[in-house]
Amino acid sequence: MRRDHHEIVITGIACVGKSTVGQLLAERMGHVFYDLDLEIEQAFGMPISRIKEQITTEREYRKKTAPVLEKLMQGRDWVIASTPSGLKDHYWKLIEKDPEIVTVVLRDRAARIVERLTFYDDDSRLIPSPVTAANRHLYERDIQQDMTYYGTSHRKADVKFQIKGRPANQAAEALYEEIMAFTPKDKEKEKVAETLVEYDDREPVVCDVPHPLVQDYDRLLRFMMEKDVYVTKKKREISSVFLPELNGLLALKRPASVKGKAQAAYPVIHLFFTLAINSGLLAIQEGPRGRMYVKADEERLRAYRQLSDLEIYYLLLETLWTDTDWANVTDRGKTEHVYLFQKVLIQIVRHARPGEPFPVRRDWVDRFADYFSWFAFWTEAEDEEYRTFEQQEPGFRNVFVLVHVHRDAKERIQTLLFDRNLEQWNLPFRKVTGELNPQPGDAAKEWFGLDEEDEFERQLQEAIGIDRRHEAFFEAFVSLHSEEVIERTLPRNVVSFEPGLHMLRITYLSVSREMIVSQETTLAELHGMILEAFDLTDDHLYAFFLDGILYSEPAVYAPQADEEHRADEVTIGSLGLRKGQSFVYVYNFVHEIILDIDVCFVDDRAEVTDVRSFGDAIGHPPWSDEGV
Repeated sequence: MRRDHHEIVITGIACVGKSTVGQLLAERMGHVFYDLDLEIEQAFGMPISRIKEQITTEREYRKKTAPVLEKLMQGRDWVIASTPSGLKDHYWKLIEKDPEIVTVVLRDRAARIVERLTFYDDDSRLIPSPVTAANRHLYERDIQQDMTYYGTSHRKADVKFQIKGRPANQAAEALYEEIMAFTPKDKEKEKVAETLVEYDDREPVVCDVPHPLVQDYDRLLRFMMEKDVYVTKKKREISSVFLPELNGLLALKRPASVKGKAQAAYPVIHLFFTLAINSGLLAIQEGPRGRMYVKADEERLRAYRQLSDLEIYYLLLETLWTDTDWANVTDRGKTEHVYLFQKVLIQIVRHARPGEPFPVRRDWVDRFADYFSWFAFWTEAEDEEYRTFEQQEPGFRNVFVLVHVHRDAKERIQTLLFDRNLEQWNLPFRKVTGELNPQPGDAAKEWFGLDEEDEFERQLQEAIGIDRRHEAFFEAFVSLHSEEVIERTLPRNVVSFEPGLHMLRITYLSVSREMIVSQETTLAELHGMILEAFDLTDDHLYAFFLDGILYSEPAVYAPQADEEHRADEVTIGSLGLRKGQSFVYVYNFVHEIILDIDVCFVDDRAEVTDVRSFGDAIGHPPWSDEGV
């Protein structure tokens, strides 16, 4: 434990209490206090709004004002109330130079912060608050968006302090105690020494469609339509009864079919079935004898049959890149693998040479070594080439995959990096970072593992900070194909917020209830309906886990749980639910009463008459003494 703490930098979103709490903290510690915004205005002799009129981006603003922060940091025994972006780029570079500095992020509920909002004109003069009872929810929404935007950079903070609505003096005292108990971590940053590769204009090339990929995918779809294929109850994977026969139909088949093996033992089938489900071509529905069967969406299937092979290729790539949870098709976790695979693509764009084998770490590419081979991005090297590397580095093949990047693939990889970056486009990844209903192509708020000192990676940061929600996935690749036209893939199932109804089936073991709720119903109201329907008392915390996995992200918690997403602030309509989607409700975190929630239908045209309407009831819960 440190004996004392001399320098403190406080960040947090606007009006969370940085200046007020920071000044009281400085007094408690006997330190000098600086408000960075005021110091900047004094140094430049003009209001911040006027400074920003002279520049184009927030990053440029931080670069321009960083010398003010650097000057303040030259002293000792200080507390600085920084800006919401106080742990980003040019500010962060100054802070991380001194490992003795303790960084603090202040947090509070949006509903509490809105009470403290203050407004200024362009000359920094205080003006009356425009917040009213009628528009308050809009300001709360903006605050929540700021929390999301700055959230990743705020995670860098050493001390993450919840104000919890306490008076400023109490909050400052509690923060003081927390800072004094803090043990700093190593803050040294790993530097990546790589040569700059410019992101130049690209010439159109002819891309050979990997026909085995497209043909095998079509074979899987036909097999599913011709057979009464059913899936396992727990993992919703193809029953092992069907796998050897299906494997025998494929060109990209598993070398040997072993009876009784699960779907994951057949990598091609596992990937293709996941893509077919995620693209909406196939769905899983309950059938006879309680089995879950695979059914085709006939309307989407008709649209699929109108696509060219090249358009099907980009449909598959889009589904893998945008809609697929990589934790389900790789051996690594979501966040980690997105970060590692991005590093692989950066290395290939910068260093891979035509005709030369290129080594990539096996633990970084995981199963994507095969996937990207099937998608014709690269081909794995022959044994003879591995032996050459093994002579120089014994055990090389255990650590690295040796690939030949295809002539045209480097252009597609560069496009994936800059125009369709995973951190913008992969929806499961966006959800795992806390977004409830992200849209593909939305500008990334932060970046994992990118070095702003590196010009290439700085350009990449700028590229993925562009809002591309209006773009179809395939559009970025059209210019790469000089001899074949890409006009469409399949339309995305975008769920908008409109007045309407959801039917939900809520199940505990063999006990189930059906409920009709409106899109305006909050999850707190749904919680109340569940309590009533299942004879539960309202005396425990609860949460909704939207990917169906307990204690994962994204999640919405009871208001009392003091988590980011509150059940009384999140509506059913804002979740973008679709028919067939499932999520989980947990009541009482100690004894864990777990209920499954299935979306039976969504009708955005229906007129809402009673948001507390109950449908069929089956069985009664074991804690109830009454029947239904």
